[in-house]
Amino acid sequence: MRSVPDCEVTVMMLLGSIHKPLLYLTLSIKCTTENIWCLGWKYFRSSCYYVSTETKSWNASRNECLKKGADLVIVSTDEEQEFLIELNKSIWIGLTDEEEEGVWKWVDGTTPTKRYWRSQHPDNAGGENCAAVQNTGSNLSKWNDLPCSHKLYGVCEKKKPVEEQH
Repeated sequence: MRSVPDCEVTVMMLLGSIHKPLLYLTLSIKCTTENIWCLGWKYFRSSCYYVSTETKSWNASRNECLKKGADLVIVSTDEEQEFLIELNKSIWIGLTDEEEEGVWKWVDGTTPTKRYWRSQHPDNAGGENCAAVQNTGSNLSKWNDLPCSHKLYGVCEKKKPVEEQH
């Protein structure tokens, strides 16, 4: 089950009698150490994901991620691709060929080991240098190349800090 990591918050309030009014409040917050580092983000398989609330260009989306200490998502597995599809939005991913046409690289400079391009894509129809997941069709092949100026939601990925990985 995929879920957002939240802390369990317990609030208890005890009111006294009319003759001796009391207000006793207990606030208890329990967070797992496994995912406390990504509160407010979606947790999935040792990474946290932030989905922007506004559509932006690829570059503006990436800048938003970098400000949050993350970067646009790098899709590594079928399960991660499914997770992104389940967001049910057209989203930017951290894949571009802006540096060299036809040579697609992740934002960390690596070459994709998994590819989920839609049929006949990438097609570079009119300067399409940035990759997106678009929810059309019924399989995992949802990537489309689009102009980087197009406005979509961005998905930031923050990897679990090394010192917390077991």
